[in-house]
Formats: sequence, C-alpha cells, structure tokens
Amino acid sequence: YKEAAKNALVLRMSLLRYFYTIFFEISENGGSFWRPLFFEFPEDNGAVNDPEHSFMIGKALKFTPVLKSVGENGTVDSYFPPNTKFIDIITWEIIQGRGKIEQLPARWDFPLIHMKEGTIIPYQAFADASTTDQLVKERFINLFIFPDHNKNADGTVFVDSDGISTFSLDTNTHQYYRLTFSDRMIRFVLVDGYDAGGRLDMN
Repeated sequence: YKEAAKNALVLRMSLLRYFYTIFFEISENGGSFWRPLFFEFPEDNGAVNDPEHSFMIGKALKFTPVLKSVGENGTVDSYFPPNTKFIDIITWEIIQGRGKIEQLPARWDFPLIHMKEGTIIPYQAFADASTTDQLVKERFINLFIFPDHNKNADGTVFVDSDGISTFSLDTNTHQYYRLTFSDRMIRFVLVDGYDAGGRLDMN
C-alpha cells in the first residue's frame, strides 16, 4: 500500500504542470477540470451511457479508477470511444478504441491513466523535489507527445513563477503557450503573458 500511495503521489506531482495549465484555461474561459467522457466525445452514445467511472482531465488524459476489490489478476471495465487511440502513460501500451468496454488489468501499483492521440501534455519528473515551489522552479518541463494518424498533435502549457501565488498573473510575467507538433517539429506560440522576445522560460 505504501508503494502504491507513493507512486500515485509522485505521478500526481509530476503532472502538476498539466493540471495548472487546465486551471489557468478554466479561469480564463470557464469549463471544468474533471470531465465525463461525453464532454470530449459528445456524438458517441457509448460515452454518454458509459456505466463505469472513467473520466477525463482536460482533453488529453483519461483516468480509470479501481473502485472495488477485484482480487489478484483482476480486471476493471473501461470504455474507449470508436476510432480513437489511447496510450497508457505507465506501460506505453496502445489501446485502439472500438466503441466498446475493454478489460484493463487492475494493477495495484500505478493508477490507470491513458493519453488520447493527437495531444501534448507537459510533464515534470518529481524525482527528489520536496516542495511544489522547487518542482515548478527547478525541474525541466518535458513534453509527452502522442501524435494522431496524421502524425500531428497539439496542446498548451502555462508557466508561472512559483505555482502557488497570483504574482505572475498580477504582474503579467506568466507565459501561456500553444504547442503543435507536425512534420517532426515542435512549435511554441505565445498566446498570453510576457513576451520574452521569442525566448522560452528558463525551464
């Protein structure tokens, strides 16, 4: 239990930059952090009628919590919309969505988290950082990129000074980028915040 709890906390902290980006977007445009599947797939009746408890965080990550005892080598149901691909960000196994419920191994050591194709998420390895401030200021931002069938992907990233206060917003020293990936190139476009003359934030 200790190992599973530690893994879940380290993973959550490593995804903080993605979470902060979503919170910034919600503060500017409205919306919700936790999202049922039909928010992302409104035309899919299967997503509307999904009987399980899977949900999206933003448009990129799909979570399938294990909410009941399933025993050793047990499975949990998770619905994947048709004509989609998702990748497990722990094992890097790809699931081809077929508009049906898939049986996922109910592993005990890591949460079941899948990334939707065509998306980019920022990720900071928590490693030995002991505070949120240290994580935000001192850990490099990595990008997880999962291209779609056209080999394209997009996402956003919000960068501020400490991850806690509103100082960066109050002083317009934050940076909010739109990220695109195509032709094996990553492009950063500053959408909001401080224009550093084309220079990216230090991390």
